[in-house]
Amino acid sequence: MAQKVVVRFIDDLDGSEADTTVNFSLDGASYEIDLSDGNAQQLRETLKMYVEAARKTGRTGKTRQAAAAKGAPAPKDVRDWAAENNIVVNARGRLSSDVVEKYLAAH
Repeated sequence: MAQKVVVRFIDDLDGSEADTTVNFSLDGASYEIDLSDGNAQQLRETLKMYVEAARKTGRTGKTRQAAAAKGAPAPKDVRDWAAENNIVVNARGRLSSDVVEKYLAAH
């Protein structure tokens, strides 16, 4: 029996279909919210004057979910594929772009 699994991102504000996940931090806490393009733009416009007046303190890493939302493969999937294809990769840490490219080409 075949199954088809469909994953939909839902806008956390209005329940419509989400297009992106927006990550932000405030008062030491990190947040992420799934939004449609319109709501994401509205959030950015609302924060614009604060962002322009603020100082950058560095860049945070992307979460696995945010990366996945942008089409990046899950590291576990790449490692499993690499093991099946006799490609040596570390069990932890960042995957080389070469291995990820090979994975994407195979899928």
